[in-house]
Amino acid sequence: MYLILSMKKITTHLFAIIALLLVLLIPSKAFAQPTVPSSSVATSAQTTSSVSLTWTSGNGTYRIVTCTPYGSSVALPVNGTNYVSSATFGLGTSLGSSNYCVYDGTGSSVTVSGLTAGSRYTFRIFEYTSVVSFESYLTSSYPIYSEYALATAPTTQVSSLNFSSVSTSS
Repeated sequence: MYLILSMKKITTHLFAIIALLLVLLIPSKAFAQPTVPSSSVATSAQTTSSVSLTWTSGNGTYRIVTCTPYGSSVALPVNGTNYVSSATFGLGTSLGSSNYCVYDGTGSSVTVSGLTAGSRYTFRIFEYTSVVSFESYLTSSYPIYSEYALATAPTTQVSSLNFSSVSTSS
């Protein structure tokens, strides 16, 4: 029992020493918050349940994309928080106010599924850096992009169409 407790203490102290060494050895600019946001957000494809987006990345090492139904209030990411993403709307971490993390990575595109046909959504891209599991998000400047999931096509054609008053105009 004493050996197990000693090993736990040693492991805890060793982790603290390694973390301190990393902080001392990594240049301070590595901890700096990004200063250039992503830009040029565009839709590359749409279906009744998904929207594909592309963008030009800013100067963060990573970026998250959040998605929320249009008109919902914004929820900004919090420094030091790691958000779990899922490209299926509603399954990633909620930042609050129906803002879900739908992407986390180094790339410049995402296809978000699980959307409601004909509904409008707002996407935000936040650049961030992460050192020793501490995320630093750029929240003072970020792109906001809105897009609709395509509406479902009608399944019934118009029939028995009658015009009661037709006139010509010049």
